[in-house]
Amino acid sequence: SEPMFNEMPVFGDGMFRVRIGEKYGFADAQGIVVIPPTWEFAVAFSEGKAIVSHNSNSSIIDKTGKVIAANLGDGTGMYQFKNNRARCRSLDGQYGYMDATGKRIIPPTYDVADDFENGVAIVSLEGKYGLIDTSGKHLIEPTYEFIFNLGDGFYQVKGEQGKAGVVTTTGQIIIQIQYDDIFHLQKGYFMVEKEVGMERLNGCFDITG
Repeated sequence: SEPMFNEMPVFGDGMFRVRIGEKYGFADAQGIVVIPPTWEFAVAFSEGKAIVSHNSNSSIIDKTGKVIAANLGDGTGMYQFKNNRARCRSLDGQYGYMDATGKRIIPPTYDVADDFENGVAIVSLEGKYGLIDTSGKHLIEPTYEFIFNLGDGFYQVKGEQGKAGVVTTTGQIIIQIQYDDIFHLQKGYFMVEKEVGMERLNGCFDITG
């Protein structure tokens, strides 16, 4: 469409979040406004839902603009839905997750929380990282210094002294935590780096370790 928006449109789930004047609404893929701009803030659609707010009161709407959950309460946060969970953030800065009804299905108790991906999310508690499922069950207790999603159900974990290894979502160690860096550059293989003396050496593991 011709330039008409007061902010760069954000695409999500087949629609654009747009701002006209001081309010947010939604346009279709052709740039035609289909949900009028009536909110002070809004996030892009995902999984058929979007969180919007007006006068600090947040709601969840569907792609017709219908409110499917209103009055979400303080500390809702403005995040997209992933695996039917949206992050929320309490007023004291702790993270949890809510479902499509706005219920805090996982209470806000984490210092850091990522979006869910394939039913798993990385969380941090008191500076230690672990994994949870969509019910809030710990798949890996928060014991690692850091966790990074390598894809395909594998995670790089870092222990003391910053050494890295690879684990699965069940906590099974695939590559021992003794390397300086690990990359998952090609499906089915991990590249590792390790400083030995004055040299930085490389090696390769398959997904069985």
